[in-house]
Amino acid sequence: MKYEGLDLLNNHFLNKGTAFTKEERKENHIEGLLPPFVQTLDQQVEQAYENYSNHNHPSKGWFALGL
Repeated sequence: MKYEGLDLLNNHFLNKGTAFTKEERKENHIEGLLPPFVQTLDQQVEQAYENYSNHNHPSKGWFALGL
């Protein structure tokens, strides 16, 4: 089964967030459903870790990760 559009973005196993290339966005009908910039998965991990690290209280760190 091929996922596309919101079905793809709502699938936690397949959604790469902003790591979808412009070509993948067009092919999977998700243009306009994500922020306009592209980040690699490594860049996303680094950004999430920075957000986590910038919180002084441990519970705020978990909140930054969305847990």
